[in-house]
Amino acid sequence: DLVRSRGLGDVYKRQELGIIYFGSDDGHVYAINAETGEELWKYGTGAPVRSSPRVGADGVIYVGSDSGEVHAIHGESGAPVN
Repeated sequence: DLVRSRGLGDVYKRQELGIIYFGSDDGHVYAINAETGEELWKYGTGAPVRSSPRVGADGVIYVGSDSGEVHAIHGESGAPVN
């Protein structure tokens, strides 16, 4: 589900896993436990992230940054997809 949130842009909540994904102006994509608020991981993109994260059917997070790159990130680990 895509949720609108002030100051963060679009936030993507993966209901079945209880994980919230969002990008930030600090150049990171974050995964947060929806129940506890605990940071599960953060992934540095090297530039502000103003686009909405999307989760593929395979659980990969796709998000663009101001660098012009699209990043593919494993949704559970936060590791880059090669």
